[in-house]
Amino acid sequence: MLSLEASLTEEDRRDFGFDIRGMHWPTYLDTYAQGIRDFLFKDDPSSQLACRRKLWLLWLLHWLTQGGFILLLLWGLFKLFMV
Repeated sequence: MLSLEASLTEEDRRDFGFDIRGMHWPTYLDTYAQGIRDFLFKDDPSSQLACRRKLWLLWLLHWLTQGGFILLLLWGLFKLFMV
């Protein structure tokens, strides 16, 4: 890949935009994900708010479950070693 980039002339580099170091990845990934929703899944754009809310709730449930498990583990260790 690097040898291919090195073999390009300045005009070719300008025309083809081969260098991806200047790419803003968060914007690219947002656009990519939106394209997947629109063209592959054929989702209605009005459903995005509900999907984001559901994703946030699942994220919160995930962290609460992990926190509860850690607290349960710490309580069990405390009971095991303090008795």
